[in-house]
Parts: sequence; C-alpha cells; structure tokens
Amino acid sequence: MSWEKILKRESCCENAKNRVRSIFTDRIERIKRGDGFGSIENERQNIETLEMLDCDELKDYLRYEVRRMKNDPTKDELLFKEILEEWNTCEDNR
Repeated sequence: MSWEKILKRESCCENAKNRVRSIFTDRIERIKRGDGFGSIENERQNIETLEMLDCDELKDYLRYEVRRMKNDPTKDELLFKEILEEWNTCEDNR
C-alpha cells in the first residue's frame, strides 16, 4: 500500500472516529436534558472504548451496528450506516 493510500485511509478513519465520538457525546447531552435514554456513564465508556480502537476494529464496530439495526434502526444507528458507507466509498476510490 502506498503512503498516499495509507494517509487517505488514516484520514478517513480519523474522520469516522470523530463522527462516532460526536454521536456518543450528543447522546450524553440528550440524556442530561432528559430527551435521551440510557446512562451517561455507559456513553462515556463508549467514548473511552472508541479511543482504543484501531481503524480495522472501528470499521468492524460500525459493520456490527449496521447489521444489528436492520430491523429497528434509530437515528444514531442510521448515522453509523452513513459513516460506514462514506468510509467504503473513500476506500473504493483509491
């Protein structure tokens, strides 16, 4: 793999990670306002776990979430699907 492809992949991966981080942060804000469900602590743990994922693990996580949501997608999970689709498009255009 050329250094251009590596940089493109890393850039796409970092962008995806930032977008997923934003989704978890938004969930925390919704929970604080009383508009969301779940636990602030769980969302914080999600962010901590996200920080430890490498690009391949992050892509696997997104694939898992997209498969899991097939029958009952939430707004956040639709965003996961969008992120994964953009990532795949980016990698396909190498």
